[in-house]
Amino acid sequence: MKVLITGISGIGKTSQIRSLIDAGKRVLVIDGEAGLLSVDDLDFSSIHVRDVAVDFGTSAWQICRHLAVLLTGANPSVAADDIYSHAHYGMARSMLGDDIFDDFDVVFWDSITEFCRDSLIWSQQQDEVITKQGAIDKRAVYGLVGQQMVNFIRQVQHGKKDIVMIGGLKEKIDESGESSYSLLLEGSKSGVELPYIFDEVLTMIADENEKRFFITSASNSRGYPAKDRSGNLQAIEPADLNNVINKIKDKK
Repeated sequence: MKVLITGISGIGKTSQIRSLIDAGKRVLVIDGEAGLLSVDDLDFSSIHVRDVAVDFGTSAWQICRHLAVLLTGANPSVAADDIYSHAHYGMARSMLGDDIFDDFDVVFWDSITEFCRDSLIWSQQQDEVITKQGAIDKRAVYGLVGQQMVNFIRQVQHGKKDIVMIGGLKEKIDESGESSYSLLLEGSKSGVELPYIFDEVLTMIADENEKRFFITSASNSRGYPAKDRSGNLQAIEPADLNNVINKIKDKK
């Protein structure tokens, strides 16, 4: 099960860890934001991506890619020395070990918005985005970011664990005052393509009484990003991630 939860900052996306823990799920949080204060009373394991990057003298984005290949194993479709290849898997395993995901039911990535920013920082440092005049080609940078993010999510998609990723929500208001919403990511390619890779896309909202809900249907009136591939969810569900996952799996 691969679930993407989006919503505005502070809506409570990270707090959905609580519903998983309360249900007895063993959760590993891949923390890119150092923003786990809302769940610091809970018992779960976490990997702080930037701390690991500092420890190994590498970038946060490199650590994200190492974790992705360790989660899923090598991708046999890529070239022998490419990212997510057998060579990459071996290198990541020697650095981080090959058993870090073994004891967990759910891998919770917090957040895809921050990991995309890490990808942007890494992309800006690559030779292929530097012009002959020594300037950074912004168009090339964002093209590389989009490519990196799509490949990353497709790799994670093949993991055998339940995968939850959370991300920010961006609102755009057009000239007529109409709002549209999309995933808060660097570059247009990432925001457009990534939601299609997930099984479920849920937008978390709050009503006037501050009660939280998930929008699950793409045909919602506000145009929130949403998708229910299982067909087993109501258009609006209470914001209880464990219950949503159970409903989806019950159909299977």
